[in-house]
Amino acid sequence: MINSKRKVSIIFIIITVLVLVTLFILFNNLSVKKYLNMYGNKVLDYLLIDNISISNNTVLGINRELEEENNELKKILELKQETYNLIVTKVLTRTSWYNSITINKGSNDGIKLNDYVVNSNGLVGKVKEVNKTYSEVGLITNEKI
Repeated sequence: MINSKRKVSIIFIIITVLVLVTLFILFNNLSVKKYLNMYGNKVLDYLLIDNISISNNTVLGINRELEEENNELKKILELKQETYNLIVTKVLTRTSWYNSITINKGSNDGIKLNDYVVNSNGLVGKVKEVNKTYSEVGLITNEKI
């Protein structure tokens, strides 16, 4: 007579073999492979589409920024076509938030006292001091200008 431990071991081995044979048959069946490939590809496509949409959103954000910059530059060009003598400058310092700024152009560049300073949105201020290489601009937000 076979003892109970041995019976359990034999049953376990038989069940294990049956499960392995069933899995082997299933995975060799072409339709099961097709099913697994189909859903595996969908998961992969979803992950790729998610990355593409993140990249697309980044590109769209950069595109919006470039469009805004382009529109601002077009506005400046429109001003230039109205026979103004425009000189492109950069702000070097801001002496006070509402009072004045210092720009990187001066008399050597054609800047004169009381010249108006504009950007694409309109009037910024008026030149109140001119040096050879820089100028101080009183802002229109300053009540004293």
